[in-house]
Amino acid sequence: TVTWSEDEPDADTITACAVDWGDGTVSDATAGSPAAHAYAASGKYTISATVTDDDGQTAGTGDSNNDLAIHALPVANVGGPYSATEGETIRLTGGTACPADDIASWKWNLGDGLETSGRAVDFTAYDQSDEGSDSLPISLEVTDASGLVGTASGSVAFTNVAPTVTIEGAHQHVIVGAEGINLTAEVTDPGKDHGDSFTYAWSVTKDGKTWDPDTSTSDSAVGFTPEYAGTYVVQLNVSDRDGGTDSTSATIVVSDLVGSTELRSALGE
Repeated sequence: TVTWSEDEPDADTITACAVDWGDGTVSDATAGSPAAHAYAASGKYTISATVTDDDGQTAGTGDSNNDLAIHALPVANVGGPYSATEGETIRLTGGTACPADDIASWKWNLGDGLETSGRAVDFTAYDQSDEGSDSLPISLEVTDASGLVGTASGSVAFTNVAPTVTIEGAHQHVIVGAEGINLTAEVTDPGKDHGDSFTYAWSVTKDGKTWDPDTSTSDSAVGFTPEYAGTYVVQLNVSDRDGGTDSTSATIVVSDLVGSTELRSALGE
């Protein structure tokens, strides 16, 4: 954008002004008002203006001190395509349409508020959405030596890793009335410490038949007190928010008396 002013010593009126932008484009302008032009390519251009007054006389600015250097915005490229399983670390390598040496800084946004710098960076894949996703967004911002900025966005194809679960606290043998049974699900998952969430479904059978001691909970822990002797099997199903599942079970033998034949047999004595 340039602004020009007139200096007419004979008090004549300027009737026209033409701005030559140095790239083959000439446009009309008004004294005191900015004139704008968009260049198609970077380079050095000489801008000049010619005015005409009401007597038909013309004057120009000439070529002195009117040189303009145009820098094109740098074009960023995130690279790829990329893919990773949950918890896997991969290398992201950015690119640009201009020479890499012209780039002063490379800044990556890896989602979930994580930013890092460098043309090539390491990225560990975790699902950052609340609903579960098979694609993780990434973006790259490059800044050249002139301070001009270019941006690009992309994604990493994401494959979930299913959780694995065990039941903690499942004592193999219990005495009726002596103690309750308190069980906790222990989940192993690459996304456990990175916001992944899990759904738990507990069920119990006694001597092969469905038994419901109010274990209908979605919590990671459950507890109940057996009222009768028998063999209890606790089943646990776990799923993560990306649809990965795992299941396990624990068998608990409940006896009436510590010294009963049933308990001794169960203990292998």
